[in-house]
Amino acid sequence: MARSTTTDTPYLRPDGGIWVDRLRFPPGLWTYRAQGTPDCLLLVTLGGHGRLIHEQGAMEATRGDVFLLMPHARHDYGAPATSDWVVAWSHFVPESALREHLRWPQLSPGVGHLALREPGLLRDVAAALARGALRRRQAPPMAIALAANAVTEAVLLCDGANPLRGAFDARVRSAIDFLVRHLDQPISVARVAAASGLSVSRISRLFLAQTGSTIQGYLEARRMEIARQRLALTAEPIMEIAQQLGFSNPFYFSRRFHRLEGMGPRAYRQRQRRGPVAP
Repeated sequence: MARSTTTDTPYLRPDGGIWVDRLRFPPGLWTYRAQGTPDCLLLVTLGGHGRLIHEQGAMEATRGDVFLLMPHARHDYGAPATSDWVVAWSHFVPESALREHLRWPQLSPGVGHLALREPGLLRDVAAALARGALRRRQAPPMAIALAANAVTEAVLLCDGANPLRGAFDARVRSAIDFLVRHLDQPISVARVAAASGLSVSRISRLFLAQTGSTIQGYLEARRMEIARQRLALTAEPIMEIAQQLGFSNPFYFSRRFHRLEGMGPRAYRQRQRRGPVAP
């Protein structure tokens, strides 16, 4: 089945730059946007059958098929006349550190595809997006940052099945899951090793080989990503942001933030509120 209309489906850009939810397309429901959207769209097939039309043809989607539509790639997808299509989905604007994990095999320019055929991996991705949907419906200021964190987890897990990168070991996925669930706590490599069922040296080598980052480097990058979001989108005190991201010493948090961003958290917040400087 192809679409029956060329009228663009409306799109409302989300506050905070992220939507995440679950949808059951009834038979025949179709989405079409000739110019796509200004953000990325992740579609994870949880059940039923779907169809995505792209510049090089079309693809039938079954359980485990995941599509990534990059900004301004055409949206042309829906459910056939004979089946529902159940998807977990998210519109999101990726942080720079996440873009490396969006280089998926392409069906056509701007349309990536992965097949999550391992049941455990699909379950983990679906669970991350379900947490993101729950967070997005909660009250600010934490809702947007926590929803974005969950979507980032889902994207990283998907990328573990990327044939261009090589599959993540299940124990590395366990380590990533442990890290993103405990960002508000002090985390040692020994705790991550215990959660993944490996020795400290083994999980450290495996994590570095498969993600390109040390465990502590990955942990700090995720914390700082959330810190940037909360500084830009909320009025929370910097001390409170630091404590809720596992930094017991706000001065240490400020030093680490300055090292990565070239400015302290207060200056970063002020710059975000002024808006970007014209080139």
